[in-house]
Parts: sequence; structure tokens; C-alpha cells
Amino acid sequence: ELVALHAIGSHVALALIRYRDAAGRPRTLRYVRKQLSGRGLRGAVVHQHLESQLGLLDPALDVPQYLGVLGTFYGFYVPVEIDVTRLAAEWPLGFPLRARAGLIERDLLAPGRSPADLSALPLCSDRPQLSCVEDLAGCLYVLEGACLGGQVVSAVLHRRLGLAKEKGAAFFAGDGDGTLPRWTVVVAW
Repeated sequence: ELVALHAIGSHVALALIRYRDAAGRPRTLRYVRKQLSGRGLRGAVVHQHLESQLGLLDPALDVPQYLGVLGTFYGFYVPVEIDVTRLAAEWPLGFPLRARAGLIERDLLAPGRSPADLSALPLCSDRPQLSCVEDLAGCLYVLEGACLGGQVVSAVLHRRLGLAKEKGAAFFAGDGDGTLPRWTVVVAW
């Protein structure tokens, strides 16, 4: 369950992601903060911490653990994309929004989960109100930046679990070769 996402001006903080690890133990990623204009060691440490908490790059990753992470992401992306779409209607972006929640849904349904299973997943309710263009920019930075990392995860999922864009890894495969050009357009906005 993703408990909160905070996108504040030129900063982004992700807080309290609750999930179960491969052994079924409850885990919490308590806090991640990244200054949008900053790169370097702090950003690398944040990403390493997030990666280790989610376990997507763990050699022991299995399909049930992967599906658990996807379920958490689904609970986050569905309501956040609704918020982003609402706010983007007020400011011209110059690029189309991408519905990533639909890709997660496709990935969750691929191994045989039902639409009823998806509707039973908890949705993130404790998220900030996106109310200005700066909030929108911060949120898009996080969402689109995640797509860059998704390219790495997609390759790992293919090698370790045999998943591909058409078979359970559409979310992480995302725009494929179009990911970096899209990122460039989003950051330029």
C-alpha cells in the first residue's frame, strides 16, 4: 500500500510505501526525498534504497513478489493519474499524458488475476493535493523519471522471470526506445 506521495514545488518526497517482501514480512520504505534540480550521490543513494526496499533487482525476485510490487504501484498510479489529468487540463503540456495505470493493470491480469482482484487492491488516499503548475511539474518529474528506471527493471524481469512487454512487463517496458526522447520533452517543459 502506498500511503503517501508528496510533490512540492521543485522537491519530491515519497513517504511510507508499505508492502510485503518475498517471505511475506511487512516492510515499509519510510521516506525518499529528491531535489528535482539535483543529481549525484544523494540521488544515487535514494535510488539504491528504493531499489533494495522493493526488491525488483534482487536476484531472488519471483513472480509473486513482482505482482505484489505491481499491486502497490497500481494503488498509487490510479488515483495519481486522475489527479494529474485534472490538473493538466488547466495548463497546456505540449505532450500527451501516458496512462501507466492501464499498463500495470494489463501486467496484473496477464498471470490470471481477475478485474475483481484489481478492484480489491487498496488505492492511495493520503496524497497531496496537486493544485498548481509546480505540483504538476514535480509529479510528472517523478512519474516520467520512473519510466527511465523502468527500462533497467524491464531487462531484469525479462532475464530472471521471462517477462516481456507483451507478457507481464508492459509497465516497466513503457515507451521502450521512446522513453528517453519523452523524458527530454517532459524535462524541457
